[in-house]
Amino acid sequence: MPAANEKKQSKMQLIFMVVIIPVLFAVMLAGVVMYYLGFQPVQYAADFTAGLFSDEEMDEEEEAVTQHENQELQRRIDELELELEEALAAQATAEQDEELEEENEEEDTSQALEELEDTIRTLQLMTASRAAAIMEEMTLDEAVTYFRGMQVNSRAEILSRMEEDQAAAIINALSSE
Repeated sequence: MPAANEKKQSKMQLIFMVVIIPVLFAVMLAGVVMYYLGFQPVQYAADFTAGLFSDEEMDEEEEAVTQHENQELQRRIDELELELEEALAAQATAEQDEELEEENEEEDTSQALEELEDTIRTLQLMTASRAAAIMEEMTLDEAVTYFRGMQVNSRAEILSRMEEDQAAAIINALSSE
């Protein structure tokens, strides 16, 4: 057995001399060369190993920061959703108001048109001399508006009873537009 022990020990010495010592020498030589080239392998190794051991602490800190950021983002999302709901409600109210205004304008326009037609019918049913006296008291624009809605025969009778200069101004306004 002592021979087997010696063989085993000589193999270990051989491995130690041929493999381990040259590898250690090469690593040390590489470290020195890198140090002179500006690399700091010892510092790099220290930073690397420190990162391995402090990952759990960093994970907890990062998780706390991430959770806080998530809470802030969720709060901001809630605020934006509320603003969106308010804006949509305001838009719906504005649309309803606009529709009501349009309906009121249509009613006002139709009512004004009916009143104009009633006035024109009334003027046509009057005698030409009375209608002419009333038309002479109106402004030129009002008179032209009423004459536009009249039938041609009624218009001619009333204009023939009016003063010449007013009748000429009305005819001129009727023909220019």
